[in-house]
Order: sequence, then C-alpha cells, then structure tokens
Amino acid sequence: MARAGLSVALADRPRALPPGEALAPAGVGLLRELEVWDAFCAGPHTPCHAYRAAWGSSAPTYMDLVRGPYGPAWMLDRAALVSALRTRALACNAIPLHVADRLLIERHDGSWFVGAQPDVLARFIVDASGRAGAVVRRLGIRRVTDGRQIAFVAVLQNERGRDEAPLMVEAVADGWWYSAATSAGETVIAYFTDRDLIDLRAARKSPEFAALLGRTHATAERVARTGAAFTAPVRVVAAHDAFLDTVWGDGWVAAGDASITYDPLSGHGITAALASGRDAGHAVVAKLSGDDAALRRYGVSQSRVRREYRARRAEQYMAETRWSDRPFWARRFAASGEGSSLRASQ
Repeated sequence: MARAGLSVALADRPRALPPGEALAPAGVGLLRELEVWDAFCAGPHTPCHAYRAAWGSSAPTYMDLVRGPYGPAWMLDRAALVSALRTRALACNAIPLHVADRLLIERHDGSWFVGAQPDVLARFIVDASGRAGAVVRRLGIRRVTDGRQIAFVAVLQNERGRDEAPLMVEAVADGWWYSAATSAGETVIAYFTDRDLIDLRAARKSPEFAALLGRTHATAERVARTGAAFTAPVRVVAAHDAFLDTVWGDGWVAAGDASITYDPLSGHGITAALASGRDAGHAVVAKLSGDDAALRRYGVSQSRVRREYRARRAEQYMAETRWSDRPFWARRFAASGEGSSLRASQ
C-alpha cells in the first residue's frame, strides 16, 4: 500500500515468536515480490532440501524438496523475517505506531480512530494481527473453527549436532509429532492432538511430555541421536484451523491468520499469510482508487483458497489409515470438506 502512494501507519508491538517454523518453497517468490529477498538471504535462515515423514508407516521416508520449481524450503528465524518485512515497510514510508497496551480502535464518521503513539485517523484498516484478530473480534465478525487441536511445544538443546533432515513429522494413535532443527542448535518438538484426548495439566510437565515422546519411534530416535535435552517449560498453544465468515467490510479487511488460520500440517501457513497480505493490500489500493468490486474479489479469492486448502488437508490426513477408528483420525476423515465438526464462534 505504501509503495502505491497511500499514507500507511503500522501499529504493532514486540512479542515472542515461535522457533522451528518453515517457509514453503513457493514463499520465495513472494519475498522477492515484496522486495525483502536480499534481506532474507542475509538472515540466519537455513535451507531445507528434504524432510522426513513417518506417515502411513512407522518407517520414515524422505521427501525431496530440491527438484521443485521454487527450490528448497527454508527453516526460519521468525523474528528476523518479521524484522525484514517491517524494515521494508518503513523504507516505503510507512509510519510506525507504538502500542503500549490494549489497542484502541473506534469508528467515527466513516473513519477509524486508532489510539496509539501517535493517535491516527484512517480511511481503512487492515487486520493482520494473526489468530488474535484484534480488529475483527471488536467488530463481532464470526469465526468458524473446530477449536479442538492444540500443540504441546518444547525446545530441546542438541548436544551432538543437527539432524540430517531439518524437518520431520510422525503420526501416532491420537495425533502427530513435528520436529525441526533451528539455526541456534536446538530442536523444536511439538505434539498435536485434540484437547479432549489428553490431560492438559499433566502433558505440559516435562516428565509427562518426555513419556509421550518416548512412545514415538522416529521422533524419539531423532532426539536420542542429537542428545537433545529440555531447556524450557513445555508450552500449550492453539493449533486448529479457522476462517472468518467474511474477510472484508466497510473500511476494513482481514489478512493472514486473521483471515484464515491453517492447520500446521499444511506447512503453508506463512506463505499463505504473505500472499493474502499482498492481495489485501492490492484490494485496498484498488478500492480507494474507485474500484468498488475490489474487496469483493479479494473475499472470493480467500474463499477459493480456503476450499483448496481444506481439500489438501483432508488428503494429508486420509493418507494415514493405521488408526482410522481412533477419535483424532476419525474426526478428520469425517471433516473431509467443510465438515460437520466446525462450529461458529465470536
């Protein structure tokens, strides 16, 4: 939006960012388009040429990422990526706003008042605040979600170097495991399951989490090879997918995870967020230039993206058939389309 000549203010605040995330190969083209590829290459991100998957079988198989048209995936330093994007926005004359506490947003006479340092009035507001949905929640926009999947996340320090494949996923009876090597010599381990299938208080304690890890095959072997040891408490985070009933309205539009939140199994959450942010920006520019259909087209495109994603998600889960009678897997087989498990929430 700033590159198109609009006056843009960026309201954000520092926060802890999760380690162990990956950028899908298709994300490289978006970084080039956003003119942050050079800054990205200068960061601590590392290429991921293959990943392992124990999915449909207890024996892990290697998935080659080198031969695709976009090159390898990338293991991210999320803070460095955010910094590069923010720096580029400010270089395009976006104005930084400091938000010390709860963000104040009010609608007055067709404009938005944003209480920050400094306060601003805006014709349009873009909600790019992730799962929090800082704007859409205030507007009462309905979010549709299954709301059950959570992740127990632990960071382990490697004592014997990195694993040969940065990423690995492993299916188990009541969920699946994700593990990833970081540039800081750590391994991030995450166990995904449904909140009603596990004792939350017990599983977030390191000994109980280690016991769950010990019941895996490929993931436990990886931890044993690297000599990884716990360095921080186990965290519990939301990991379900969700979407808004509508992603735009009078003077506002939602982008990224504020619009559609992806199941981490898809591996495309960050790439999809970058794409929707770009598309939302183009839609705002067009709308403020007199194209009254621009936001509707953006909404249609987001609906199409969501349908395609849910179809791919169903295929991914249905490729694992060893525990089709267990609740975790049976729910995902039943929810192959929009699914009966979804519910609406505010």
